[in-house]
Amino acid sequence: MAQCNRENAERVGFFLYCYMCARRQCVGGYAPPGNPIWLGDLIQRSTREFVGILIDPDVEPPIMADRDRPEFFRAIIERDDTALPGLVDLDAWRDFVHNNGPMPQERDPEAIFPARTRDRRQSARMDVV
Repeated sequence: MAQCNRENAERVGFFLYCYMCARRQCVGGYAPPGNPIWLGDLIQRSTREFVGILIDPDVEPPIMADRDRPEFFRAIIERDDTALPGLVDLDAWRDFVHNNGPMPQERDPEAIFPARTRDRRQSARMDVV
């Protein structure tokens, strides 16, 4: 397996980093912490699999398969609208991965406890003098 040049390795590493971040936000899974430069270093040294994601730096897009989340791969890389029909902001996630667009806003988790009401019953109020 031939090594790729530094510039191409960094480009592919950044693409992989964006894909992994999107995958983590949308369907769960590992996302690398910090700067994606270390992914480029590994790619330049001929690493071709990252947590079940297979890459080929000589093709476009460089991600060939995702063993852990094949439905996410089809939705984002192959642009299959039927792969994840419930995914919110699918086009925005594709733009984030393919075109270095802005990351879609994270959704706030639903509240575990109901919101407290501002006005309590009159009998529960106490006036302090």
